[in-house]
Amino acid sequence: MPRLNTLILQGRAIIGSLSLFRFINVIKSLFLYWASLLLKSPFVPQYPLALSVEPTSICNLKCPECPTGTNSLKRARGMMTLDKYKSLIDEVSKYVLYLNLYVQGEPFMHPDFPALVRYASNKGMYTSSSTNAHFISAHIAKSVVSAGLKRLVFSLDGTTQSTYVQYRKGGEFNKVIEGIKQMVSAKKSLKSSFPIIELQFLVFQHNEHEMEAFRLLASQLQVDSYTFKSAQIYALDQSSVKPPQNKKYSRYLNQKLKGTIKNRCWRVWSNPVVTWDGQLAPCCYDKDADWKYGNVFESSFPALMSNKHSSCFHQQVLKDKSNIEMCLNCPEGRG
Repeated sequence: MPRLNTLILQGRAIIGSLSLFRFINVIKSLFLYWASLLLKSPFVPQYPLALSVEPTSICNLKCPECPTGTNSLKRARGMMTLDKYKSLIDEVSKYVLYLNLYVQGEPFMHPDFPALVRYASNKGMYTSSSTNAHFISAHIAKSVVSAGLKRLVFSLDGTTQSTYVQYRKGGEFNKVIEGIKQMVSAKKSLKSSFPIIELQFLVFQHNEHEMEAFRLLASQLQVDSYTFKSAQIYALDQSSVKPPQNKKYSRYLNQKLKGTIKNRCWRVWSNPVVTWDGQLAPCCYDKDADWKYGNVFESSFPALMSNKHSSCFHQQVLKDKSNIEMCLNCPEGRG
């Protein structure tokens, strides 16, 4: 759980990134979203208040419920070039408040990852990322802290190698622990409050017995917060991992996703995704960018957010989201 001082620190960092144009864009995004719900017609902001950018779609692990790990991702693998990334940030940074440098793949495998962080941070954006921690040396940790990353989530789904590796196939528990220690040490040596370090534990049947040990480990590692998160499972009857017995941490009930699907989705209005090769997709659940609006390196953001592909998708969300396959396994907007 996040500590109170961590929440305050994060709030201050977000407020510190709120320029006048970003503040107006936040208000505008909220207004257009609620107007869309009330009028059942899509009013889409030209720029979202948050954006997820994929540094790379390549990963070193083989997690069984990840399209990258199972090699079921249909789109090409690669890395966004620094020049193209800068052109994207140059266009959106005036309006976009929150930049998440993670979609598919392991972002720290990008050789210029600290430079990606620094460029957006220098534009005043709130930057965050997520990592499996296998590529964090002392040098990289200090570079990332110096670059201004505000939040970093470490995936750690166990407290022993035998438990951890059941989901993080090919992973090394001790490497993850060392990566966390390097980041904590870098923050201390540079006298920085950032990035806020969060440990994330995907709860499955095979690891739920280690939840209390995870709390203790988080305290020992001196991280800022920890989170227990429910896991997405594509085919419950076929997967090698199972939802936990503790229903609080399972998305599913009687083999189905909890809740009733509603024709709304704040995520689609507030946080689209840009893949490594520039495809603008509605959200992080569109793993293969099947619903892409176009390419950000070929068209402007406002043009893409208002084109027929965007309009059709947003209208479908408002009209009948149950006919969008990727939405059927997403908890967003359920009642």
